[in-house]
This record gives sequence, structure tokens and C-alpha cells, in this order.
Amino acid sequence: MLRKEHLILQDNSGIIYTEKDSLDKRPEFPGGHRAMLKFLGDKFRVPEDAKKVGINGELVLGFVVRPDGTTKDIEVVKSLYPSIDAEGMRVVANMPLWNPGILKGKPVNVRCTVPYRIVIR
Repeated sequence: MLRKEHLILQDNSGIIYTEKDSLDKRPEFPGGHRAMLKFLGDKFRVPEDAKKVGINGELVLGFVVRPDGTTKDIEVVKSLYPSIDAEGMRVVANMPLWNPGILKGKPVNVRCTVPYRIVIR
């Protein structure tokens, strides 16, 4: 008798690939890399406490692009400053649907990273 657990294993939906894996197509932000940078620039709001301290540097965020294009499991890979980290996670959580990664003709989960340079003037 087939149980729900068997169907999940056959589906491969629990497997998470990385951008380094041999995929047919990597996940892509709608409109490409430049559109993603524009989105980040438009939506990211530097927190007041970070402005006062004058934080500059690189924040690196990681997340999984699901087969349906949503982002999940958002994490800080390289922290910059607590309030900036939180703002970066908020922006990634609110990204539009991505074009998912494709393997053997099917959309799959893919872990991605986004480095984001913060310069406060």
C-alpha cells in the first residue's frame, strides 16, 4: 500500500539543489540580475540606527527558490548589522515570484545566495 511518505520521496520536492549543481536552468529573478538589483535598491530601507552608526559593508543572504517561484528558508549567510540583516530578510521575503530552477524538465528547489553591498552616506 502506498503511503503519503512514498509519494514525497518519489516527487523529489524535498531535495534542495544549489546554484553549483548541474541544473538545466538556474533560478532567475524576473527580468534578470539587473532587475533584482533594482528591486533591492527600491525596496531596501536603511534602518535609522544603522544610519547613525554609519554601517558600510556586505550583507549576504541565502534562500531557497521553490518550484512555484516563491522564496523560503531565508537566512543571513554573512551578517553586517542586526537591523540591516533584518531589513534584507524582509526584502527577500517580499520578492516577486522567481523563474524556478529546472532539472530534467521539472522545476526544483534551489538554494541561492545574494550578496548585497551597503554604503551609507
